Amino acid sequence: MALGRIARKTIGVITLRLLALLMAPCVAEAAEAPELVITNARIHTQDAAHRVVSALAVRGKTILATGSDADMRALAGTGTRIVDLGGRVVLPGLIDAHIHPAQSAQDIDKCNLHDDELDAGKVKAAVAECMRAHRPARNQWFEVVQVNASELVLGRAELDAMRSDGPLVLESADGHSGWGNSAALAAAHIDRNTRDPRGGRIERDPQGEPTGALRDDAEVRAHLSDEQIDRLTDPAAYLGSAGAFVDRVVARIARLG
Repeated sequence: MALGRIARKTIGVITLRLLALLMAPCVAEAAEAPELVITNARIHTQDAAHRVVSALAVRGKTILATGSDADMRALAGTGTRIVDLGGRVVLPGLIDAHIHPAQSAQDIDKCNLHDDELDAGKVKAAVAECMRAHRPARNQWFEVVQVNASELVLGRAELDAMRSDGPLVLESADGHSGWGNSAALAAAHIDRNTRDPRGGRIERDPQGEPTGALRDDAEVRAHLSDEQIDRLTDPAAYLGSAGAFVDRVVARIARLG
């Protein structure tokens, strides 16, 4: 009888161990499988290659993978929820607290340096390439946007060499710095006698002459011709132009979808 009880106990332990081994892959699959798989979508990954894929897999607050519908379905487990978006667009969350749609629309067709970290030499080369592509008319304002201001130093002579036949303005990506050549400073009525505006600073050389570098509110002034200032002081004209700019932003977003 004692041997029989021992044999039954041994068989029971072996059976439990076998069950545990058989269940282990299922437990692992449940732990590793995504909770959600989105398919049949246009997903803008915003990775370095700006890939657009059709599917992604999510577990908790983590995107596990992106790729084709077939690849993401292959990751799904028995408890995975699969959602077909019917070709709709999926965009990364907007982490910034605010956006500037009207200003962004105004910048669409301008020379854009995309906030790349470029030294002065590479900035000059990029602006030269833009000038060749846009071919601005003599005395026409030419603006360069999204300039990375990190340790960038440009003197007035360098700015004048970049363009000598009309106003040239470079605007930093953070909106706190700008650079204008002599033609831009003259058009904006900035000279050695111009006082720093409230909330801004006009950089000057030891002789008191503006170097072309402008900070904060002083930078805003360098972007405005007399005609633009007149429009800003006319509420109807300003609201009308801002509305047109926003329409352009909406149209561009629609084209992404």
